[in-house]
Amino acid sequence: MPAARSKSLSPKARNRGAREKLLAAAGELFYKHGVNAVGIDRVIAKAGVAKMSLYHHFESKDDLVAEWLQEKHTAWMAWLVERVERVPVNDRPRELFAAMDEWFHTPDFKGCAFINAAAEAKDPRSKTFQICTGHTSDLHDAIKGWIAAAHPALAADALARAAQDITMIVAGAITWAWMYAPDGVAERARQSAELVLRATR
Repeated sequence: MPAARSKSLSPKARNRGAREKLLAAAGELFYKHGVNAVGIDRVIAKAGVAKMSLYHHFESKDDLVAEWLQEKHTAWMAWLVERVERVPVNDRPRELFAAMDEWFHTPDFKGCAFINAAAEAKDPRSKTFQICTGHTSDLHDAIKGWIAAAHPALAADALARAAQDITMIVAGAITWAWMYAPDGVAERARQSAELVLRATR
């Protein structure tokens, strides 16, 4: 069934379309160029919507940034969990780094949107910064769950330490792959994670 022309859409449907266009444009521009380097007018021009559409959906640029990050967080974590959990439980800590390597080699890879946005945030109490720290916390919790399932004999304190160490290894690998080159980075990070796990057993 062909899509209806925009003039026949209800106001609610048209508004939803404008919001999605704004978020898509903002996400592409913010991730590629940085939040602070991209102004609202540039987002509006790329989205191809009226300026009033932006202020109908978002009170400010900060609100737009926060909404983009929240949606990106949800989508990225869903991808990672699906990607890692397609293999048996015992293989999931290793598969995490295979997923990272796959991501590092995508054409539009520009590092971690959350690390980048947190670095640009002026106020650690801001919604943007809180979403970024929440992203890292959720990543940490996922990693902790994969380690716990693969190594059920680990004591609670050893598990907590290993999960934090490996989360830091992942964050460092993402940054290194973006700043330098992605080849071999995920494999070296995996080897470092294996050393952490061997040391905590």
